[in-house]
Amino acid sequence: LSTGVDMQYAYRGGKPSRGVTLLFVHGSARSSHCWEENWMDYFAANGYECFAPCLRGSSGSPPPSGENENGKIQVGDHIRDLRAFIDEVVVARGRKSNANRRLVLVGHSMGGLVSMKLCETEAQRFSGVALMCSVPPAGNSQMTIRFIFQRGLIVFVNIFRGFILQEVRRNPRLNQILYLPHRTNRPEQDPYLVRFTEQVDRDYRYVLDVSDLNQRCLPIRAVNPKSGQAQWLHPGMSTLVVGAEKDYIVDQTAVEETATFLGTSPVTAPGQTHDLMLRDDWEVGATILLNWLSTI
Repeated sequence: LSTGVDMQYAYRGGKPSRGVTLLFVHGSARSSHCWEENWMDYFAANGYECFAPCLRGSSGSPPPSGENENGKIQVGDHIRDLRAFIDEVVVARGRKSNANRRLVLVGHSMGGLVSMKLCETEAQRFSGVALMCSVPPAGNSQMTIRFIFQRGLIVFVNIFRGFILQEVRRNPRLNQILYLPHRTNRPEQDPYLVRFTEQVDRDYRYVLDVSDLNQRCLPIRAVNPKSGQAQWLHPGMSTLVVGAEKDYIVDQTAVEETATFLGTSPVTAPGQTHDLMLRDDWEVGATILLNWLSTI
């Protein structure tokens, strides 16, 4: 890309085409693999062209030489890279095939926050924005406080161990608790959880610069004070906010905050956990998204 990043991405062409392109944005400690495993083939089979870039700092897209040497990625880095990716890959591919497709943004977890931030300057590009188990526009700080007082110390400690101490890079049991509790096997003997943990380790070599995020970049700064909604919403944009009923990481209050910001009502995925696209019953979340896409 023109930003210097050699960005790996996954692609699926939708046939027969519905004239809509989905741009999937993953969260922290993930890469395009989280979309490739189940959802991309599903949506391509339903006629949607799909792109899933590996964000800067993930295993598929290491930072350019001499950049991010402190091990931290700023939200602004992701925005510049995604803007270049849309222009130089998504739009360029459509131009070659003479396709005039509507573009829909789909963000998960921290990728949801990055998606909201991207819309501050690029909203007119998108016909729709769908956020799944997203970090809320005001960030994680208030949610962390709620965890301590409402959900108990054990929940807070597990999240602290996972993300501050980065134990998710080497602890299958903790990944089972945080992300995939439906897998009931002993985690060290579950080949999927072992592979999942190895992938997390590869994708967690760089961390988001939280200080920069909280001081300068939170999406809530772009709120309309009268409506409580994002200033960048426009009449041609449809929005969807999905929370998982059994999410260990993003609580219902955060989902409601995100829905208010996007001017919509939240949808709850029954029985689902944070990584709803990686579950055995991944069709639950995928069907919610597919039904919404049919209205665009």
